[in-house]
Amino acid sequence: CLGSLKNLTELLLFQNNLSGKIPASLVQLKLLKSLVLYANNLEGPIPPLQGNKIEVLDLSSNNLTGALPDVIANLSSLRQCNLGGLDLSHNDIGGTIPGYISNCSGLNVLNLNDNSFQGTIPWELGNLVGLGTVMLRGNRLGGELPESLGNLTISFLDLSSNFLEGELPDSFGNMQRLMYLTLSGNRFSGKIPASFGRLSVLEGLDLTRNRLSDSIPETLVNLTKLGYFNVSYNNLSGTVPSKGQFSTFGCDSYIGNKYL
Repeated sequence: CLGSLKNLTELLLFQNNLSGKIPASLVQLKLLKSLVLYANNLEGPIPPLQGNKIEVLDLSSNNLTGALPDVIANLSSLRQCNLGGLDLSHNDIGGTIPGYISNCSGLNVLNLNDNSFQGTIPWELGNLVGLGTVMLRGNRLGGELPESLGNLTISFLDLSSNFLEGELPDSFGNMQRLMYLTLSGNRFSGKIPASFGRLSVLEGLDLTRNRLSDSIPETLVNLTKLGYFNVSYNNLSGTVPSKGQFSTFGCDSYIGNKYL
């Protein structure tokens, strides 16, 4: 019966013990701006929410399944508020991340952590230049990273614990606002790009458990704000830089690289 409340603009039922499916009748709420149902026991697919009024959609920490509904492409008003932008983390949502997610032009936070998404990261994601945070940890994403991600002005990027492969894009050096980059637990190979040395505000870089080779680029000594650095369990070789912040990192940053 909630679908009959035509003037409802916010529905906040988070942190309860609600179960069952999200009722399809919610598609009738044309004025709904905030739908926040995180930390319940809800299951089944996400209903095809209509229109472009929704600004906050947080369905995280449930048992939701299925794929992202096509209507997500029409939620152009999604943006960051105190409760987040689009947060579907900690569910079992699958399928691919559709390219039309770039239609959510006002999106600031995209959190799809710990789901079952497959396929590649769509190049269209690089069109969301207003994004501040992208979290795709703990899915089944594969393939190479699109160069277009270098267009993003994000501060936080977590792609860890997937099946991503190939070389790290040089374009990542263009993300001048990036503060934390976590790419651990994938299958990345090749060199650490020297362009990473241009990430002037970077505070944390985690490249552990990949297949990276060659030496650690000397350009990284330019990262004066770098407080956390870990490249353990790769195939790196050569001499570890000793200048700048590298004088503060211990041996635990380099474990499992027998040719370093």
